[in-house]
Amino acid sequence: MQLTEALQQINDNNSSFIYKVYIPSLQKEVMFRSLSVGELKSLSKIMVEDDTENLLYATTTIISSLIQDSSINIMDLIELDRLAILFQLKKINMLGDDNYNVTCGKCEKQFLFEYDLNKVLEKIKNISLTNQTNDFEINHMKYTIEVGYPTLQDIMGYSEISKRFAQKIEEGKKTDEEKEKESFVSASFILKYIRLLYVRGLSINDNKIDNFLDSTLADRILLMEHMPAGFMNEVNNIIVKNRQIYDILDIIGTIVACPHCHADILVKVDPKDFFMI
Repeated sequence: MQLTEALQQINDNNSSFIYKVYIPSLQKEVMFRSLSVGELKSLSKIMVEDDTENLLYATTTIISSLIQDSSINIMDLIELDRLAILFQLKKINMLGDDNYNVTCGKCEKQFLFEYDLNKVLEKIKNISLTNQTNDFEINHMKYTIEVGYPTLQDIMGYSEISKRFAQKIEEGKKTDEEKEKESFVSASFILKYIRLLYVRGLSINDNKIDNFLDSTLADRILLMEHMPAGFMNEVNNIIVKNRQIYDILDIIGTIVACPHCHADILVKVDPKDFFMI
């Protein structure tokens, strides 16, 4: 058999090896093809660079190429879906062992933790995807917001907005000290501001904005920028109370006892670590 024949046989086999992957927001299993070494190499390169933005784009692009159902728009999926798919890709494609290197936050010693992917996936399946509705009043005006998971489209859109904002700071004619100060203030604000992404519905004085999610992310953010200053704090407080929406890795993490000092440690398994080679 020639090298070209071997390559063709491998590609044919990869294309024909189909398996089921559960997608939480769709509440069903979808057919995926096998992950190739080349695709794993691309992911690993981004992991080494530790570029969160590129990681989001790369994993979403690869998931899009692996999924076999053309009726599913990847950008309509949510972040929980992306994480769930990555966990399952690890399990099905046999990427490494199940040991995770953990550093104790109390004694600072390291130990190996063997995680159970089946239990992690079961936790993911049990997370409620129902939007949380909350009412509050500011300046004698009533607001009702629905808080839930943003789509990958929104997350990527916000990433682009943040990038342009950072470029404006860099391009401004300011000293390095002024840039550093402005960047710090802006970064602190953005960490809180990003939670506006989780607003999935909005009513003002019981009048619901029907096309809220049909509008572009930029238009939605522009609308919320005109809200009273206390609006963002209310959104932030609601998000914090509904941790399953925001702190996904915390929710699906596992409490283990440190074998050295016996302190309870929350082990947060990040699926990005599965793709390091």
